[in-house]
Amino acid sequence: MGSPEGLEGKTFDLIDRISKAYEYVLRRCSSRHSITALQAELLLLAGSGGVGGGGVTRLSRILLVTQPAVNDAISALARKGLIVVSQSDLDKRVTKIKLSEKGGKVLEELKECLGIFEGAIKRLDRESLEDLFKGLVLLAVNLYRMGVVREARMCLTCRYLREDLGAYYCSLLKIRMNFQELKVDCQDHEPIPYHFNL
Repeated sequence: MGSPEGLEGKTFDLIDRISKAYEYVLRRCSSRHSITALQAELLLLAGSGGVGGGGVTRLSRILLVTQPAVNDAISALARKGLIVVSQSDLDKRVTKIKLSEKGGKVLEELKECLGIFEGAIKRLDRESLEDLFKGLVLLAVNLYRMGVVREARMCLTCRYLREDLGAYYCSLLKIRMNFQELKVDCQDHEPIPYHFNL
């Protein structure tokens, strides 16, 4: 970590502050529905299609919590009638979750509550937003390569991406992209293997 006065140190401090603010707002939003922040994150993932077919193992990697913690959260959400739990037709060991009608309503309220962050981002001018996006993508890639981020799902960590002189091409979807068009949550992501440090 850089010195407190250095750019690295100040950036680290800002990331810490923003992450604490997000955790605070998420807890506040969650408590309105008598669910935990982890349960809220599961609802947000289920609502975005981010659960995919990987079941509990994949969810634990995305959320950076243990599999028992994910199992407990899924059980609690099912008891409250917010999700429907089933087994994959292809692999009975894989748990699938989808939102119930009640869960969909809670999800919309969570999104509305968390919209304060989207509102703050929309206040940035275009150049600042593009710089922020690029910096965050590269930071997430570095954390993935270091083994902290376990499920990247980003173009820059995908074997289908080709780069040539700052231009990007997805060999799976057969499309060209500039940096701002790179995906950060792609269901077709095939990770480049790394030897994680953690």
